[in-house]
Amino acid sequence: MSNRRRLRPQNPVSAQIAALDGAHIPGGCAHCDAYQVVSAMQGHPDVHVISVYHDDDCPELAARQARQ
Repeated sequence: MSNRRRLRPQNPVSAQIAALDGAHIPGGCAHCDAYQVVSAMQGHPDVHVISVYHDDDCPELAARQARQ
């Protein structure tokens, strides 16, 4: 009997998101020229993070940072 773990088939939705891995997608903020980046979590192929990157002078970003 093998000790190897069986690999699960990738979730089809995750596979579609994985196709965007590393892509810079425009949008995400009405106040600046923000963009979004999709990235997979290392060691977790079915888990993806979408990060929004704002301009340095974005008023929405400044307001969010002030609330924290």
